[in-house]
Amino acid sequence: MIRLLGDRYNVETGEVTIQTDSCPSRLQNTDYAKYLLTALYFESWKVEDWESEITWADLKTYEYDKSSNKVKVEAIVEQLPHAKDDKWKKSSLKKYEEAISNLHNQGESQETLTQYKRAVMNLLKLKTDFQ
Repeated sequence: MIRLLGDRYNVETGEVTIQTDSCPSRLQNTDYAKYLLTALYFESWKVEDWESEITWADLKTYEYDKSSNKVKVEAIVEQLPHAKDDKWKKSSLKKYEEAISNLHNQGESQETLTQYKRAVMNLLKLKTDFQ
C-alpha cells in the first residue's frame, strides 16, 4: 500500500494525504475519497506474478533478521571463547544488528562506519583505541 501511495504517505507520521476537491459538491468529494481508499485497500492486496520473484537484494531496506549475515555472525560468535556469557552475547549481537542495519539503510557516513566498527570490535572483544 505504501508503494501505491508514493509521496502521499508520510513515513514519519503514518498519515495518508488524499485530496478530493475536483467534484462539484462536498458529498461527491466524500464519496470519491471513500472510493479511493477502498480501491487502494483492495489493490494493495493483489499479488502480481513478478512479486513472487523478489529476491532479498530487491528489498527497499536492509532487514538483518532475513539476511544470511545473521546466521554467519551468530555462528562465528558461538565459536568465540567468551560466548558463554549470554547477557554480553545478546547485547553485542543487538548492537551489531543496529550498526549493520544503519550502515545499509542510511548509507556510509563517518557516524555509521564508526558505529559499525565499534559493534564489530565489541563483538570480537577487541580493545578499541578510539573514542
